[in-house]
Amino acid sequence: MKRIIVILAVFSLGQIGAKAAKPGPWFTSKAVPTSLNEAHRYFAKGDADNMFRNIRETVSNGADSALVSNMSELIESAYRQGIEVSSDFMRLPEEIRFLQINETRTDEQSGTYFEMEVKGDLKQVSPIRQLQLIRAPGIVILDKREKIGQWVEYPIIDGNKGHNFYFTSVRQREPYAKGLYDLTIEMKDGRKENLWFILSQEGPGTSPSIISPYPGESFRTKNPRFEWSDYRSEFYRPFELRHGNVYVVRVRAEQKRPAERWGFTWGVELLPPYRTSMLAGQRGNLDGRLGKRQEPFGYGEGELLDGDYLLEVGFEETRRFGALVLGRESVKTVPFTVALP
Repeated sequence: MKRIIVILAVFSLGQIGAKAAKPGPWFTSKAVPTSLNEAHRYFAKGDADNMFRNIRETVSNGADSALVSNMSELIESAYRQGIEVSSDFMRLPEEIRFLQINETRTDEQSGTYFEMEVKGDLKQVSPIRQLQLIRAPGIVILDKREKIGQWVEYPIIDGNKGHNFYFTSVRQREPYAKGLYDLTIEMKDGRKENLWFILSQEGPGTSPSIISPYPGESFRTKNPRFEWSDYRSEFYRPFELRHGNVYVVRVRAEQKRPAERWGFTWGVELLPPYRTSMLAGQRGNLDGRLGKRQEPFGYGEGELLDGDYLLEVGFEETRRFGALVLGRESVKTVPFTVALP
């Protein structure tokens, strides 16, 4: 049976003003959709479910940039005040334990690129027949069936049963346009979930700083020390969660851009207190009995061999909306070389 699940959230948000949305007076112009006033009314009552339903109706009726900005401010105010949707407002298919959508900015030597990514944890191997992401009114960003985007699935590494998947769009030079995005998931047994969200800001405007190595630096050790700066984007909000990763990628002669994360040489997951320096090859802590990562959680090869590499430092800023996680990610890459004596 086809089940329609409404998901609305705003991520990669800009500075939409210091003042919070207020519960009135509301708009009185006949040109303003009734649903916009209803959204404000439900906000004042603390009813997140109906607030978001009316925001969806406002946007689906062809809201202009001013209305989208107003809805963005309203949503931000709801998050700041802890107004959350009820537990039954939306559900994921039971085969999906976790689902996240990121807009990613990557700064590398050749320039700045943007991607959309859907990623998640699956309880079993390949239960998804089709996943499609469309920016209204009909621009396809990702389509598993039509092989638009890159789909990768592999076993979870921390001892839990199941698979991770990453579905990443073709890179582009410009941020993704603001507006309404529809996400459709079809399982292999025919069940469908229709989800959607609003992108209200065109991408993060900054990326992390890498202190060491400098571009093209050559190390004469198997375990060079890397250093980077802790990072928050200009859009970060105190109620959001932060998460970082550092990867070392071996560069093949025919591939002068970072390999996929699942092909890294060594990496470390940055958890609080968000360290800013580490030796390459240092192994981190994983409590296998509990399946919990402990900082620092390093993994991969214990030492680097002669060759060309990329260091990739990335930070995510995420917020929850029911069962879904929405995030913005900023990544910086720097090339370096290991030339052992």
